[in-house]
Amino acid sequence: MVVGRVAGFWIRLVSDLLDAAILGVIGFVVARIFRGALLSLGERAVIFGAPITLAYTGLLQSSIGRGQTLGKRLFRLRVLRLDGQYLSLDRSLTRWAVMGIMSYGGAVAIALGSVLPFVKVQTMTAALGGTQLALVLGCVLLVPFHPLKRGLHDLLTGSIVIRGGRIPTDLIARLHNPRRDRILVFAAIAVAVIGTMASTLLSRHLPVALQPAARVMTSVADLGVQNPGVVEQFNHGPNGDSHSIVVSGYVPTNDDGTPRIPRADDQILTLVRDNMPLAGVDAIVISLRSGINLGIYSSYETTNRVERVGAK
Repeated sequence: MVVGRVAGFWIRLVSDLLDAAILGVIGFVVARIFRGALLSLGERAVIFGAPITLAYTGLLQSSIGRGQTLGKRLFRLRVLRLDGQYLSLDRSLTRWAVMGIMSYGGAVAIALGSVLPFVKVQTMTAALGGTQLALVLGCVLLVPFHPLKRGLHDLLTGSIVIRGGRIPTDLIARLHNPRRDRILVFAAIAVAVIGTMASTLLSRHLPVALQPAARVMTSVADLGVQNPGVVEQFNHGPNGDSHSIVVSGYVPTNDDGTPRIPRADDQILTLVRDNMPLAGVDAIVISLRSGINLGIYSSYETTNRVERVGAK
């Protein structure tokens, strides 16, 4: 076998996008077969997209799939250990898990909030925010700058992505620097810890100006709306400036698609009027979505209601 070369960032990105498209087709089929059940789960259905990705990516990038997903196979890419061997299944699953936390962190927070009533989803989401930031920096942005194009997920599992042949041992011997890689891993851990602590403290001790929006978001979640958000928007246009309060979220539905929360928009409108200062606010916008989200595939319907402040 000819000597391969280290795969660059862009070709890896394109192969990952192709794999995402393949997973999307799988998700589309699953969504059609189990539509009723997935509608009942709402956005919590994302946790079922994770095992599908795990089975596809974790298995195929191990020795079982000879280090290649379908996307990587098309571009002649292969995930290997630094010694040229294939990843064991446990290493491959760990490699996927690192990336999975980055992609499915929000779903983890929702899942924990569903089974552990004492865990607040907002607090858990904030806590995972620091870890996800570290993973984006380490698993995505590090790759183009690392001499061997290795991300944090590669450094933690001893892997490298090679294109077109066997591993280039001479190149790896010249560029591999264990001390540098350990520093990068420790730096990522530090970012995760600091970011997690800062996000958690901020969620518990919000500035006074943000507290009304936080109260509304908590109350909207108590209604049963999943993944609620409350933001203030300031728009500058040719017709003048405008100030809006935008409330968004996912409304779970029954198997037949009817909403489980009756008149959710009316209830949310009342919460905003009762809890948020409206001086200078021109409109309240309520944007609610419903449908299916498996993570690997989503199909949404969105309704928007614009209520002018002062209108009855």
